[in-house]
Amino acid sequence: MVDYSEGADSSRRSRPRYRSKDEIEARRRARNAARSESDWRAYARDICYRQLSAMDRSTFQLREAMVRRDVPELIIEDTVAAFVEADLVDDERFALTFVRLRAESRPCSRRSLLKDLRERGIAGDLAQRAVESIDENFELESARNLAQKKMRSLAGVDRHVARRRLYGALARRGFAPNIVVQVLNEVASAESDADGASPSF
Repeated sequence: MVDYSEGADSSRRSRPRYRSKDEIEARRRARNAARSESDWRAYARDICYRQLSAMDRSTFQLREAMVRRDVPELIIEDTVAAFVEADLVDDERFALTFVRLRAESRPCSRRSLLKDLRERGIAGDLAQRAVESIDENFELESARNLAQKKMRSLAGVDRHVARRRLYGALARRGFAPNIVVQVLNEVASAESDADGASPSF
């Protein structure tokens, strides 16, 4: 049964009209063209504040967020400089915090940490110092923790197959070969002690 009531008709009229990609792009360009320099600067600051309200960010990440929203390059650089001067963003602080939190949250290698930092615009000496700030035994302990978790999922799997899979899991996380070998030997030794047999893992 068709509803001819005034409310039903109004509801149908209020539905948002589908817009094509070209229409959306045209609206975006028109909106950008209408912004004055002061509008752009206020918009850029708002982007950065919203980014930082969610979590700590690097200057690279703030720049990328503004680039995605078409902020002019000069205003991007001025805004980042102002946030750095106000100590609202600091790449060294970001790198140290990021490394510490990532190391605490999941097993990972120093190499994977360096890769994660590079993806966030932190590289060179700054990234190296951040990674070296964590405990020197961190990488070995991370590899051990990952191996323990992985072995639980490999229960009942042939030991030679399990060894290959464990090796692959550790290697994909970027652990150094000597650490991978040490952890595999520790796992083999633990398996041997558990069943009283000679190590076959």
